[in-house]
Amino acid sequence: MQDVLWPVRGVWLFLRHPRWWIRPLVGMFFSLCAFIGLGITTAWWLWPSAADVGWLYWWWSLFAVGMGCAVVVIAWVVSLPVLMSLLLEDLARRVLRYTKQHPDILSRPVGTEKLSDLATGIQKISQAELPMLPGVLASLKVLGGTLVPRLGWMGASLLSGIVVPPSGIVVSALGMGHIACIDACDIALSLHGLNGERRLSALRAHRNEIRQAALSAGVLNLGLAATIIGWVVWLPGIVVGAVLQTQNWAELSVPTAPSITPQPPVP
Repeated sequence: MQDVLWPVRGVWLFLRHPRWWIRPLVGMFFSLCAFIGLGITTAWWLWPSAADVGWLYWWWSLFAVGMGCAVVVIAWVVSLPVLMSLLLEDLARRVLRYTKQHPDILSRPVGTEKLSDLATGIQKISQAELPMLPGVLASLKVLGGTLVPRLGWMGASLLSGIVVPPSGIVVSALGMGHIACIDACDIALSLHGLNGERRLSALRAHRNEIRQAALSAGVLNLGLAATIIGWVVWLPGIVVGAVLQTQNWAELSVPTAPSITPQPPVP
């Protein structure tokens, strides 16, 4: 269940730590204004005229709303790596430091798959982040390696907004949740110095886990978006949850060096 609800857990932990709020909330507030403005502008431009009456007016109204949501998703997919880098990387570092000070927060229920790592003496990697240029190249590699879901959600949002306009809102929320989970996990992995290939390998290995979490992230997106201002805690919360969740991934672990008993010299 924890694999499904870690976005919710991240939002809850983020809300409990006001010291983490200032930069993410200010940045997300202005991002929210930009996304809302873009969606409203699109819907207004496509809104039916007074000449349209009856069912035609309602259909075009729903179409305008669906297309507004689709445009927001496209803008989200395109701008999310920049938002993550500028607004939320520092938050991810703070959460990582917090996990080192409070390792109990990483505990998982007995019987989950990652607990077997502890029995074999696996320890966490303490490798530093990559330098700037290798880090940018690694991020671009991950971006290229995850183009399929990004383009897929953009296409699904556009198609649903055209064919069944009301469904565009739900599809858009799920798409934003899926891409947010991918990029949040990527940032969490980058803090451990993993290059682009290793990060892509980890994301592929945990593909189903990320998809499950995307469902709860999408539902949470719809719920918080209904409150308007509450949405600003959504993406920071997903980043917090991703940092906690990826700490249990085997890709961030290395086996301890085997102990060697000194042998007496051969006479």
